Amino acid sequence: MTEPSEDKYAKYEKYRPLVESIALFDGIEFKNCIKIMAMALQSKIMTGDVIFRKGDIGHEMYVILKGRVQIVDEDPRGDRTLAVLSPGETFGEMALFDRKERSAKAVAMESCVLLALDEEKIERLLTKSVAIRLLFNLVRMLSQRLRETNLLLARSKEH
Repeated sequence: MTEPSEDKYAKYEKYRPLVESIALFDGIEFKNCIKIMAMALQSKIMTGDVIFRKGDIGHEMYVILKGRVQIVDEDPRGDRTLAVLSPGETFGEMALFDRKERSAKAVAMESCVLLALDEEKIERLLTKSVAIRLLFNLVRMLSQRLRETNLLLARSKEH
């Protein structure tokens, strides 16, 4: 990974306490977290904006830096809130790892600042180490199992 510019360090320094509490970055030095964050696309999302819909093909995962995001199961019989996420939490990782459709809709509950880390950038990180690649493959397998379990649970609630 290349060193981010001083501007990038300054940009993310204000998020330091939050970044240090993010499970995704657990055990990673702050300077390396900034390198990862510098690879991500930072975007501002307005209240009520749909970030993605159930069924969309996902190529990125998100880290919430500011605001709250509602994860909703869209259903013809009525939408159901699955989670309300706050700064420091991540979402969208299942579709990123197993390259399948999104399993729910994500909506900004208030003005948000999000980091989007896409598949291509994660793939670049993975080329650095065989161990990292192995771990990524394991996560992909677990994600697929989780998706299958979610489908079974949804079907059992229908009966």
